[in-house]
Amino acid sequence: MDILVAVDGEERSDELYSLRKEFSDDVELAGIVQDRISGPPPDALGDIADALIIALAPGGLVTAAAAVLVTWIRNRKRSVSITLKRPDNAELRFQAETVRAIDGAKVREITAELAKWLNGEDAEVPAAGRGLGPGDGTGPS
Repeated sequence: MDILVAVDGEERSDELYSLRKEFSDDVELAGIVQDRISGPPPDALGDIADALIIALAPGGLVTAAAAVLVTWIRNRKRSVSITLKRPDNAELRFQAETVRAIDGAKVREITAELAKWLNGEDAEVPAAGRGLGPGDGTGPS
């Protein structure tokens, strides 16, 4: 299953590069991420990556991928958010400011629930860890 990862915030292209590098630096996950290329903006000379695609096999490296995503967003110093989208159009959004503020037990819970969600399950990833309130419309559909 391919998961689309979009990054919003300051220095979006730098943040996308940083997230891609996080995956590439992990021996198990190095080959599962690729850039999604879009046409060049009017002031650019070539195509640019506007998102990442994570190719996950059911049950495969889902937990490791979830851990990388949560750790990466938690370590952002800037105001950054990521939106994850599955092929069934279910979406999750995480905000760095909120994920940074949660304790270790909550991080483990979010990572476990995110792994289920990445695996195609309708898991309940805690909204508090994503910086969202109940009924925000961005949780599992």
